[in-house]
Amino acid sequence: MGFGVLLNDKDSRQAVINFNQPKHKQKGVKDFPCTETLTFLIRDNKLEVINKMRSNDLIYGFSYNIPWFSYLQGRMLGDLSNKKHSSLSRGEMYHQPTSLHVYERHFDMIENVVKEYEKGFCMSKLLSDVVRVD
Repeated sequence: MGFGVLLNDKDSRQAVINFNQPKHKQKGVKDFPCTETLTFLIRDNKLEVINKMRSNDLIYGFSYNIPWFSYLQGRMLGDLSNKKHSSLSRGEMYHQPTSLHVYERHFDMIENVVKEYEKGFCMSKLLSDVVRVD
């Protein structure tokens, strides 16, 4: 389900993309998706997206996942706007990882980023300034 259900019912809670499929659960399969689902909701005439993840590496995974999910939200918004809901706007993205972690091989890098930030040399923003963390 997904696009079509929101075209026909703006209040639907069934616009879900399931990434985790039965084929991933077979014995010996090591390619197990970290992303479980993306759920699209229209609330207050805004397209919201909730991404649920079983696991998310803060260094590599997060930096690819958030832009990808944002792209999918934009595509869904564009398609819905062009077909039926022309006044629809982009809403919030909610990121819900069960495990958000950093691997040990990245500890030194994280420490260096923190040191630079504390010196005032780092121009990056806090995670909470960029992504809504619930």
